[in-house]
Amino acid sequence: MLFGVHTTPVLFSAHGIVQGASLILCGFIFLAGCQSNTQDSAPVRAPSEPKPVQLEDQFPTPAPKEESVVTFDLENPKTPDGQRIENIREDDHNPVLGPADADVTWIIFAGWQCPFSGKLVETIRRMHQAYPTQLRILFKHTFSPNQELAKEAAMRLIMEDADTFWGAGMELLRRSPITTADLNTMKEIDKLKDEQTREALVRITMDLELAESLGIRSTPQSIINGLRITGSKSPEIFEKVIAEALRKKAEGVEP
Repeated sequence: MLFGVHTTPVLFSAHGIVQGASLILCGFIFLAGCQSNTQDSAPVRAPSEPKPVQLEDQFPTPAPKEESVVTFDLENPKTPDGQRIENIREDDHNPVLGPADADVTWIIFAGWQCPFSGKLVETIRRMHQAYPTQLRILFKHTFSPNQELAKEAAMRLIMEDADTFWGAGMELLRRSPITTADLNTMKEIDKLKDEQTREALVRITMDLELAESLGIRSTPQSIINGLRITGSKSPEIFEKVIAEALRKKAEGVEP
């Protein structure tokens, strides 16, 4: 059935949402040219003893990735990571994966034309397999208003049952940013009937307005037992956060 930091900027206004401009920082690579000496210009030097080659000179130890599980500090994460967001409204139309009485709830805000949202699919699968009875995952649709295909996908999926969403829906999200062909070839996802359109719009608006009220301006965003995690970080980081939430729950410690 059901099968690491980047975000796509999404800006919201009081009457809706508008796409934020992505700022792409370009690095400059400076190539140092190697000059070879000729017999006419190069000084003649006496031969010297060859220097032993050290293995670490040829294969230096790579620096840890910026958002590796080693560098991600649960107590002092990077802003806005680590913000506490409590009492998030859950709506009946939000698809849920996992038992209602699970100790940990993971709320996901993501969209169908965000490539970084698609990277979460494998993490969702792994965390569900690792914590089938302890983790509850809930999905909320979030996208920019000019992403018409994301809107169409969200409206179709928000009217589907949970099995279809966590099955065909996650396969579709994995392909994000999706194409029209991606959406139309997913036979399990039905096109909306005329009488469903209004209800789908109401449900989508509820998700988008909630995201706006929480200050969520990029996707994907996750809130795990009230702890905010931005972007599609590695599965190891999500596992670390979930394990810590379970530990606090078992010990009766406040999040």
